[in-house]
Amino acid sequence: LIFMRVQNKMKQILLFILVGLSLCRCSELGLNTSATARQLDPRPTGIPIASGTLLPLNGQSSITGNVLIFLQSPSSYILRLEGLNITWEAGLKIKITSTQNGITQNPIYLDLRFNNGNQNYTFSTPGTNSKFDFVYIYSTQSILDYASARLFTN
Repeated sequence: LIFMRVQNKMKQILLFILVGLSLCRCSELGLNTSATARQLDPRPTGIPIASGTLLPLNGQSSITGNVLIFLQSPSSYILRLEGLNITWEAGLKIKITSTQNGITQNPIYLDLRFNNGNQNYTFSTPGTNSKFDFVYIYSTQSILDYASARLFTN
């Protein structure tokens, strides 16, 4: 009888772990189920305040896509990647550089969720009047920028 209770408890624990893993973001575990998935987030409303085209860097040759930044409120923004196509690697980040009142700010890092498609990312800045300079696709494994987009004010 005790053995059966232990078995049932073990089954419950295993089921709990499996359900938890299926609900968590696999990228947090270093796994990527999105390598062949295509993300198609809807385009935000409004007119972008800055935009640019991703260009490959540091030996990368097949990275394509456009970057748009939409203003949501004085210090809240949506970064949109359109038509992104990049070879997947665990630990890829989006790095945003900006200035405020002529002073360079610390870069903002966002986790890249998918390697292709159209994706929206919400982020905020510590103050208002940000001027966005560049967006990079950054590899935490290689410690290199794989692509950059120089942003132009629209």
